[in-house]
Amino acid sequence: MSPLPYSALPSCTVYVQRLHPSRLNSQTQITELTDRLRLCFEDYGNILDIIVKRSNTRKGQAFIVFDTPEAASTAQEELDGFEFSPDNPIVTSIARTASDAVVERFCSEEEFREHKERRLAEKARKNAEAEALQALQNEEAKKRAAADSAAGTTTDPRKAKLSKPASKANVVPSEYLPPNRLIMVENVPADYSIEALTPMFSGFEGFIEVRKVEIGRFKGLVFVEFTGIPGATAAKEALGNTVLGENVVKITYAKD
Repeated sequence: MSPLPYSALPSCTVYVQRLHPSRLNSQTQITELTDRLRLCFEDYGNILDIIVKRSNTRKGQAFIVFDTPEAASTAQEELDGFEFSPDNPIVTSIARTASDAVVERFCSEEEFREHKERRLAEKARKNAEAEALQALQNEEAKKRAAADSAAGTTTDPRKAKLSKPASKANVVPSEYLPPNRLIMVENVPADYSIEALTPMFSGFEGFIEVRKVEIGRFKGLVFVEFTGIPGATAAKEALGNTVLGENVVKITYAKD
């Protein structure tokens, strides 16, 4: 097969959501889930790779990489809504970006090398943003401790850190991050499902999906993904401070 240009790559990857993130806290659990996913998807074609996510915003998600777009499309259509575990139907879609395995299979060596360089550069950018955010938060903690000391309080900085509420508002402050195609929605009432939230955002340019964190310290946090920054910005500006139930939601840019 002649190499394809990078821009003409077919989509050969199935994006899977809702894979019990509470059960992905160790490498053993990741390995077990990977094996189960392989058994579930291997009947639809040759699998090149399986990637299971563990970060807070993507925990419970996975990517199944096939060697042909036809295999990926068939698997996606037939397994969408499949009850992967009791009372836990998975949600599937075709991924928008190409995996390393697909680029290596379909593109020239030079384009594969450029693809990896772009991916690693983007990863480095995100890590740098996270480190900068952490540094700013540490500096704020020092200022608060200094203010407490000047006011005559005896707050132990270590205790302050431990007792600091796991407020979703403190996860990714918008003033520290540049505009992004991914936005974060806070203060969403617990009884609002993804299905109830989707119509709020689906009318904005480039809408992809709504994701909701179901467990852990960030439970209830909602992320909305768009294909580009314009749609995310329009949604952020139009829907910020919307009242849902008795809550006023806050919308900020998030780390992708």
